[in-house]
Amino acid sequence: MSQAIIRELENHTVERRRNSKTLEALSLALEWHPGHLTALLHGKKPLRPGETGDQAMDTVLSRLEAIQDRLADISDRLDGLTIDVVSLVSRNDHRDEG
Repeated sequence: MSQAIIRELENHTVERRRNSKTLEALSLALEWHPGHLTALLHGKKPLRPGETGDQAMDTVLSRLEAIQDRLADISDRLDGLTIDVVSLVSRNDHRDEG
């Protein structure tokens, strides 16, 4: 995508029909939902990345993401506890040897 096209979109200097693939590529490059710019073009509220537009599905996906984040946190804490236990066992082994 050329800088000229991006300038046209930013400044709305040229009135023309935009290819949906161009708008999708630019939306993705900006880390937006693929349909972000197309939604704006048609006066609709754009979806955020990961949203489907189906409220029930988006709620489920949001909850699953929260669960995934929490599980990652728990996993990190368990890894830390494992390291602490190994360290304690190692210290006790050295004391027993001495």
